[in-house]
Amino acid sequence: YFYPYKNNKYGSGMIMPLAKSNVVAIFDENCSFIEKNKEIEVRYIK
Repeated sequence: YFYPYKNNKYGSGMIMPLAKSNVVAIFDENCSFIEKNKEIEVRYIK
């Protein structure tokens, strides 16, 4: 499961969320929200 870093409380320029996460999901600029329980594609960070 994906759990947002610090309950999704961080700024757009912060690198710590990437450093502390095990996966990342990238969306285009048209995506403003994701519905709860919707499956999305994620990339694992090694």
